[in-house]
Amino acid sequence: MNIKRAYIYGFGKWQNHTIEFSTSDHPFTVIAGDNESGKSTIRQFLLFMLFGLPPRKRQAFLPKTGGRMGGSLTIVTEQYGELSIERIHDRNNGEATVYDSIGNEHDQQALKNILNGVDLETFRSIYSFDSNDLSKLHTIGDQELGDVLLGIGMTGTDKIYAAEKQLSKQLDQQFKVQGKNPEINKQLAELEQINALLNEAESKEHTYGEQKQKIYDLSKEVTTIQTKIKDVKNNKSDLEKRIQATSLMADYYKTTIQLQDLPDTSGFPKNGLERYQHLKDQLMPLRSEQSVLKENQQTTEQQISKLQQQQLPQAMLEQAGRLADKVPFYQQAKNHVEEKQSQVGQIEQRIQKDLDELHVGLQKDDLENLSFPFHIEEQWNAIKQDMDHLKLESDKLNDEREALTNQKRPLQEKVKNVRDHLLDKETYDQLKNKLEEKRHYDQVQSLNEQQSKQAKKWRNNWNVREKQSKNGLIVGVLLSLLFLVIGIISTTSPLVWLAGFFLVIAMGQYVLVKQSVRLMKEMLTEESPTVSDLSEEEATRIAKQLSDQQKSLQELENLTSQLNQLTMQEQRLEERQRLLNQRSRRLDEQVANQMQNYPFLTEVEVSFWPKLYHRLQQLLAVHHQLVDERSELTNWQQEVLDFEAELYELLKELNVNRSEDPISDLTDFVEQQQANQQQLTYQMQWQQQIKDQKKQIDQQMKPFQEELSALLERAGVLDEEAFIQKAEIDQQRQQLENKLTELYYQLRTFVHEEELVQVAKGQFKSKEELEEALSVTDEQLEGLEVSLEEKRQTLSDVKSLVNQMEQSETYSDLKHRFNNEVDTLKDQAKQWAVYQVAKEMLGKTKQLYQDNYLPQVFKQTSIYLARLTSRNYIKVWPPTNGKGIQVEDNKGIRFDVSELSQGTNDQLYIALRLALSRLLNQTYTFPFFMDDAFVHFDAARSAEMFAILQEISTEQQIILFTCHTSQLKDIDKSSMDIQFLS
Repeated sequence: MNIKRAYIYGFGKWQNHTIEFSTSDHPFTVIAGDNESGKSTIRQFLLFMLFGLPPRKRQAFLPKTGGRMGGSLTIVTEQYGELSIERIHDRNNGEATVYDSIGNEHDQQALKNILNGVDLETFRSIYSFDSNDLSKLHTIGDQELGDVLLGIGMTGTDKIYAAEKQLSKQLDQQFKVQGKNPEINKQLAELEQINALLNEAESKEHTYGEQKQKIYDLSKEVTTIQTKIKDVKNNKSDLEKRIQATSLMADYYKTTIQLQDLPDTSGFPKNGLERYQHLKDQLMPLRSEQSVLKENQQTTEQQISKLQQQQLPQAMLEQAGRLADKVPFYQQAKNHVEEKQSQVGQIEQRIQKDLDELHVGLQKDDLENLSFPFHIEEQWNAIKQDMDHLKLESDKLNDEREALTNQKRPLQEKVKNVRDHLLDKETYDQLKNKLEEKRHYDQVQSLNEQQSKQAKKWRNNWNVREKQSKNGLIVGVLLSLLFLVIGIISTTSPLVWLAGFFLVIAMGQYVLVKQSVRLMKEMLTEESPTVSDLSEEEATRIAKQLSDQQKSLQELENLTSQLNQLTMQEQRLEERQRLLNQRSRRLDEQVANQMQNYPFLTEVEVSFWPKLYHRLQQLLAVHHQLVDERSELTNWQQEVLDFEAELYELLKELNVNRSEDPISDLTDFVEQQQANQQQLTYQMQWQQQIKDQKKQIDQQMKPFQEELSALLERAGVLDEEAFIQKAEIDQQRQQLENKLTELYYQLRTFVHEEELVQVAKGQFKSKEELEEALSVTDEQLEGLEVSLEEKRQTLSDVKSLVNQMEQSETYSDLKHRFNNEVDTLKDQAKQWAVYQVAKEMLGKTKQLYQDNYLPQVFKQTSIYLARLTSRNYIKVWPPTNGKGIQVEDNKGIRFDVSELSQGTNDQLYIALRLALSRLLNQTYTFPFFMDDAFVHFDAARSAEMFAILQEISTEQQIILFTCHTSQLKDIDKSSMDIQFLS
């Protein structure tokens, strides 16, 4: 995965900012800038876009000047192609939205799939580090440094070391074999103490049981007395309520007697009086409205009869109405007649004016028979254009002919001048031969000098080789003699053969060298050079003459070629003149034909024919408009005459006295008749409306009248007066029944249902009898309360004794406490076992990782460390046999990491991080972020560091943030994209 582009909507100090990242074959981007220029903010933005941030951490990067926080990130992956990631602080709780290359939208889960489940912490551990990581390394002690670097080589962080250290601390806090302060040790001591107390309390258990039984018996007696007191109090409360209710009972009895004395009205309708009064209220306005409608109906019938007598026959009214409707049209027609007459006069004047301006001999009558075919405009334009083109081409031919003449004259003079200065062929050949002989002599002389120098050098070399050969012969002879003597003494035949072998080799190489030296001496024998009688000045002069001759010949050839081209151009001009004459004759014939068809063209030049055509077309269009206007004028005049004739005839039939304005007479008559008709229609509609209202009122009154009759019948009376009397009796009975019901519910809170039946008959106790029974109950209650107090005092004394025994921790409490402490010990032991297993599993995991995976990391680390330390340290060894990480120098000496300098440890740390990232990049391809991670390197190590990063960039994108621009001066920047922040 490579990052292609980042666009920041708002993040910290950055707003609406775009950053392009290199995605070439070496995707290495350097973002450089001073402190506080926003480099780390950009790095944090990239991490935010890929992995997000919690809401509280996002608050620190909200734009200070307002605007939304977030942005978009364009990445390129092998599997998904180009993708765009958008993440905004206040949208979807800061979750990312992914857009693919065709615009489809995907959610946060799609981004997790693209990142292969790698989270922010994992990415920072493997693919990102900065100067703060090195600062943390400086604070670690020498004994712990090896473990920390081992953890970084395994996962990119020191968390394995921290986890292992934390587990050891937890185990020590839980239990030590000889310890006292660990939790399990303290718990064991506590159990021993409780067990001693438990044995002591066992003897006191029997006395405690007897006292507990006595408390139980006393508590039971107290409960019995309390129950009796409760019953007596309830009886007392009941008597007090009955005393309060004696007046209600007397009123209940009195109301019952009054209700029995009233006559029975059970058949009277419920709410009969209210229903009767409601029906009367509903009928009264309806009867009043019915009376008014009768009077309106009589008045309307009289008006209708009067209007019908004044009405004319319908046919005559319709005819007058039609004519009245045509009056606006008649007025419009008269206006059109006047308007058309004015327009016709104006058009005739315009036509005459245009004809006078043209001055081509045309009259107004000629326009009626004048017409042009559809192609005439194009034909006249073509004639004009052909004539213009002929004139332009003729002028152009004359100019070109004159220009050719001017070009040809100086060329002919140059040709004559060049030919006069040329050498003859015999003189040219003699000079050329002399110059070639001189050049051959110079080449041979130069070759001899080079051969002499080379021969001298070879002689020196072969003298050395000859001397070495002699030395080799001497050494070979001595070795052969040595092996021969040893072989003879030890009677070992292989040594004798080996002595012969050395002798043959020594003599063979000596003979070969001697022969090679002899052959080289023969080859290097110098030959005597030939001698030239031509001086350098004469050779230079001859060379200049020959060069001038060649230039003159080349110039003559060019001039001749130019003259030939000018001659060909003259011939082409003559051909164009002939074709031009032919076209001119054809054009004259076309002009003559047009003048024969349109004689008025003889008065106009050909160049003005297109303009004349447009003027004539406009004139013909105006003439056609004149014809149309005349036709419309005639039609409107006829419309006016027809209307006036019909109007006079109608006024005569209607016996209307004609005035000076017959139109007004017709209009007044029609309006009067229309007013009568409208009034008649209105009266007839009003008459029908009155009938409908009367019918509606009758229908409305009918249900009320029927309901009133039914109400009287149900009450068993014949008239409304008897109904009202019976209603008053029924109302009095209902009031007594309501009062009786109210008293009933009041008494039900004091007495039972059965007692109320007796109260209605007058059988209930008086107030004096109830007060006497209440006095007896008070005396009984007082005796029970004295007895209860005595029992409670005795129970309190016994409980006090038991509490004293319980505060000294009884056997059961101690046993319960002992069991709880045992459970606590089990939990602590279980927790200790969990930590112990976790520590063992972590150790096994580290060992498995070191055996299978760590060698690859340390192999690559060794390569990087050797380059960063200028091969002062050439190999990094992983932990083995209880030893930590070791570093081997170029002399083969191994050092523990605690023995290295701080600078070397920094370089080892960076080498580990780069090696881990590169190895994991084979499975998970991510960019590698570095933020001023090697600021303390000198110039040589910085240059080597950049070289390593450039090599890594061929397989993995590198993004480096730095404020030290001086590190970029002496390095190869051809494969880096450097961006400076302002």
